[in-house]
Amino acid sequence: YKRFIMKGMGWDQKTADETLGDVRLSAPDQVIDKDEVLKIDGEEIRVLYTPGHVLTELAVYHPASGTLFAGDALYEGSDPTTRFGGPDQWKEWIAQLKRLKKFDFRTIVPGHGNLCALEEIERNIAFLEKKLGADGK
Repeated sequence: YKRFIMKGMGWDQKTADETLGDVRLSAPDQVIDKDEVLKIDGEEIRVLYTPGHVLTELAVYHPASGTLFAGDALYEGSDPTTRFGGPDQWKEWIAQLKRLKKFDFRTIVPGHGNLCALEEIERNIAFLEKKLGADGK
């Protein structure tokens, strides 16, 4: 995985080591295929199953702070990456983005880009809808 990130970012080994440290992937001990609510130190954390970009996409919502960690369900400042799916996945992605809009958030942390607001969800939906239209689906 580290080599994959190095290549994608154009990093040399030294930069990758400094940035990523000793990153290692491991198999999950729990599979999340539906929304889950966690209680951590009395705080509610909602883990949201948001397939679309990829089947295993998750977002995290912290109601107390109004923070939505959207993961790769949302791209700020660039077009969503659609190379991992096709029209069926994009339709699901749009449905998930519309669902995320309903949360009472003050801050969105996207998977790519800067902190953003509702307008960025709308922009991502518009991009995906246009992509569906361009593909005749």
